[in-house]
Amino acid sequence: MFKVSDLVQHKVTGAVGRVFGYGCQVSGQIYFMTLKVKPIKGISIQAYIEDKMDEWYLVRLDDPESRASNLGLRRLQLIA
Repeated sequence: MFKVSDLVQHKVTGAVGRVFGYGCQVSGQIYFMTLKVKPIKGISIQAYIEDKMDEWYLVRLDDPESRASNLGLRRLQLIA
């Protein structure tokens, strides 16, 4: 489970952002939990991105093997 303010990346689009809320999507009679994420990298027309929880993974800034190091997020985090 992700917490509000966690840094996450979308598995398909590669969008990176901070979790600011939760929601749900209905498909047939099945409810899926979703994450609402405010993008922090790149230019986005959308104010937020919402997708099912299993489409996101946590980005750890303290892990040198993390993909965050490839995204330049360490510097972004220090500036913000």
